[in-house]
Amino acid sequence: MFIRIPSAGFAQEPVHEATGSARRVRGAGLPDGRGRASSGAGTSVAGHSHAVPHPPARCASSVFVRGGVLAGKVRAAEGVARRGRRVWGSLLTLAVLVAGLPGVLAEDGAKPRAYLHFRAGEISPQWGVDDHYGLSLGYNFNRILGVEFAADFFERDLDFDGLGGIGEEAVSSFIPQLRVRYPLLKDRLVPYVVMGAGPAVLQFNDRKPDGFGRVIDADVTRAGFVVGGGLEYFLADNIAVGFEGKYLWMDEVDVMVDGVAYPKDLSSFMGALSLRVYFSENYPRPLVEEAPPSPSRLYFGIQYGGAVLTDDRITSNVKLDPEASAWGGLFNQVGGLRLGADLGSNWGVDFALDVTEGNVVVDDIGTVGEYSLYPALIQLRLRQPLGRGRWVPYFLAGGGIMYGEFNDKKEPGQGLKLDAKGVYPALGVGGGIEYFVARNFAMNLETRWIYSWDHAFTVGTGPEEKGDLSVFQAQLGFRLYLLELGKNRWRSEG
Repeated sequence: MFIRIPSAGFAQEPVHEATGSARRVRGAGLPDGRGRASSGAGTSVAGHSHAVPHPPARCASSVFVRGGVLAGKVRAAEGVARRGRRVWGSLLTLAVLVAGLPGVLAEDGAKPRAYLHFRAGEISPQWGVDDHYGLSLGYNFNRILGVEFAADFFERDLDFDGLGGIGEEAVSSFIPQLRVRYPLLKDRLVPYVVMGAGPAVLQFNDRKPDGFGRVIDADVTRAGFVVGGGLEYFLADNIAVGFEGKYLWMDEVDVMVDGVAYPKDLSSFMGALSLRVYFSENYPRPLVEEAPPSPSRLYFGIQYGGAVLTDDRITSNVKLDPEASAWGGLFNQVGGLRLGADLGSNWGVDFALDVTEGNVVVDDIGTVGEYSLYPALIQLRLRQPLGRGRWVPYFLAGGGIMYGEFNDKKEPGQGLKLDAKGVYPALGVGGGIEYFVARNFAMNLETRWIYSWDHAFTVGTGPEEKGDLSVFQAQLGFRLYLLELGKNRWRSEG
């Protein structure tokens, strides 16, 4: 498969409306001897004509890019001539590699627009920060200034001389921030700085053996101050990846252990890989369903929500209960990743990996630890686009495995031997609905019911027992459509 991408443009042409029989949208015409480009951009589908806005017209020289992870990308900006180029685009965020996008303009701009910013701090343990992730909702006013509301979450170990490691402190900061950026390299590479102030909520959790039997109080709220910066690179007109580092400063905390205060400075540096997704493109493109047939498209997605156990009794003496952090005392938090493909308008397939956990309760003993669950399923999706492809309800079903592991032993389980670790079969069924904010960006609501069996538990000196469990999940998320395979009628030339 080859994708034909017009190269750099010359002058901005007016929008034209196609009439008569259906035709494919064509790029700008050949430039004449004086460097002027001829006109032309419009589309008509099934007898209906549509005016299609397009970026600056381009000359006829083209670059052919072979399909796969290699993606050709072309940039145009405000009537200035640009050369077409091919770019290896990849993103590692929340531990997933994301491919580049073919034939898509990629640049920052002066257009006011809102965005979501996701951060995953898998590298943060280098600075003593564990389990860091963050989410921001922001708005660019122009090419330089913007504001955002940033929420960051991480944990720090509580270790003291003479006490040892007594547990962990969860830190949640909620900071309004000013963002100042300065696009470089034809607006594709964007350095920026952020600063702001707001509350930081701290809570003691995950008590360690050195903290068993002690009275510990470390739940406080502090004023937090943030300063930092980042660097990001635009893979598409509305998608950028990069790195962000910022320092959260706050007054030290007095951790009370058996009535004695132990001061602890929990000010922290947060370093994270980042993904920024804008709700609009600089040069809006039509949705794929507006010019059928729809191409096959690869996507990457993130899901987050709640999970409730629908069958919590695993063996004769072991069951699972919601964690202390469960919403409403019922819904355990669950996060997940999606990698998949839409195969035309109605069918799709994806790989779904999720993680959640519950408390392990042993009869006559109590909560002895936690049981982590990692369902990994291959799912078939049946889709039905509505409203010219803006809304897409879907049904899904699939199968795979679930990895389960006992961890984080609690005080009642001290001295108790409990073995529970393995890979088990799993099935899932569910459905959801997507809303396409832009051609390559959809937000979704998804529900699933997952059933897994043969989970093996051995408690103390007793025999190994096997049982099953099931869980219902409800999650919000998004999908980024990364690579189009087949003809893209908005970009094709006839």
